[in-house]
Amino acid sequence: MSVDKSSARIRRMFGEIAPRYDLLNRLLSMGIDRSWRRRTVKLVPPSGRGPILDVCTGTGDLALAYWRASGRVARVVGVDFCRPMLTIGREKARRAKADGVRLVEGDAARLPLADDTFEIVCGVRAA
Repeated sequence: MSVDKSSARIRRMFGEIAPRYDLLNRLLSMGIDRSWRRRTVKLVPPSGRGPILDVCTGTGDLALAYWRASGRVARVVGVDFCRPMLTIGREKARRAKADGVRLVEGDAARLPLADDTFEIVCGVRAA
């Protein structure tokens, strides 16, 4: 029996777990997700206002980490194909008053953005 790895199934799966995603991520990674973001921003630090692209942003934690690391001045775009995850990320950005962070619905295979636009591009590689 083959496993359905279609984008529709994956989008649906992430949509179903979106309300619990951050908690599950912290628990299942034993908190390593936070250190991973700190290390990512330290290894590839923002310089100035960006722009920075976070592909497969999910609930926007890495996008927000880059915005904070920039001194809250960088323009950061997070792209994800799961609307419920983006809804949570947008609420986080609103609470953080992160006006430099924009979360956009889109597929990583067909980004709705112009080429050669971003200073930093980061994201998650799907297996």
